[in-house]
Amino acid sequence: MLRILCSIFAVFLPLASYASAPSVTQAKPFWQASLLTVGIVVLYVLIVHLGNMILNQQKIHSVIMPNKKYEFVEFKIFKFSLYILLAGWFALTLLQWWGVPVLVLYYIKSLLVDGRTVYGIPLIPVRLIIALMIFSIIQMSWKYFLLYLSKVRKFDPEADTQVVITSLLSYVVLAIAILCGLSASGVDFTGLAIVAGALSVGIGLGLQNIVNNFVSGIILLIEKPIKPGDRVLIQGKEGFVKKISFRYTRIITIMKENVIIPNSDLMSTPIINYEFDEKIAKLKCYVGVAYGSDVEQVKHVLLNLAIKHPEVLRDPVNEPMVYLVEFGESNMHFELVCVIADVNRKSMITSDLNFMIVKAFKENNITMAFPQRDVYIKQEA
Repeated sequence: MLRILCSIFAVFLPLASYASAPSVTQAKPFWQASLLTVGIVVLYVLIVHLGNMILNQQKIHSVIMPNKKYEFVEFKIFKFSLYILLAGWFALTLLQWWGVPVLVLYYIKSLLVDGRTVYGIPLIPVRLIIALMIFSIIQMSWKYFLLYLSKVRKFDPEADTQVVITSLLSYVVLAIAILCGLSASGVDFTGLAIVAGALSVGIGLGLQNIVNNFVSGIILLIEKPIKPGDRVLIQGKEGFVKKISFRYTRIITIMKENVIIPNSDLMSTPIINYEFDEKIAKLKCYVGVAYGSDVEQVKHVLLNLAIKHPEVLRDPVNEPMVYLVEFGESNMHFELVCVIADVNRKSMITSDLNFMIVKAFKENNITMAFPQRDVYIKQEA
């Protein structure tokens, strides 16, 4: 089938007679050949200009997605291949008009359509150009299909719930485009099977971590135990999930540090996700009170402070609580436990409560204890 396709292109490239060399090449008069050459060059320039006007990415994208700009490399590859094909057609036509020796024409035609073998690899220019065009058409069709679905609001390739689907399908389409291009270029798939077998061995030996991270990334994106924007605690690092890719997950810590964690580690490491179902969180304020203080008064003051804070939840399920945790060497340890609606406000609310505790204890003459030691100096006579 591909041989027939190349022969059809050969007809348009005046290569139909490459199988049997022509005996005579009729050269046109010099003035006529010169005039025709100028005409061909002008015609080619006009075709390229018209092609750039018709095959304009921005105009096509403005029709499909007016508010977004996309640049497809495949679009440029397709235009480049098309212009090369037209240039070859015009060049061979001019060579015939200028009376190039018949053996030279035959050699050029045979080189373009039959190609040559270099180190066991067949290189056929016409088929290579056709392969580039096929690859570009498949890739562009897929990408424009995604843009069309985005426009009609049936599919959003940037939504979190569909990142996995679009990514996986994009890889599949890319593989299909590459295979179709290789098939069109005349690549022997027997050798490709050998390479695939060697690649399988390589994956089994040296690429286990890469494959493990890739599969783990797919599982993370599908199951979504964490997602971009979540506040998490992973391996002692607390911060916000910035990006989940197929190989790694990037986290920005509270201290604005970028932490890159392989996805395989996330599958085997406990993760604390503060925003898995909801953003409510529990915070604790610790305070030490001197012995001899009225513990009921301390409890009453701490509860009133928590109730007064506007961001502390006060419903029966999440009401603030005060605990006398332990008796220390020099103080009694109290613990104020509150529930807040937004975990991202945890540090700020804790600080507010601590400031309020210092002020309230001072107003109510409650002493915050600190370690004390009695030192006896014995003086010998």
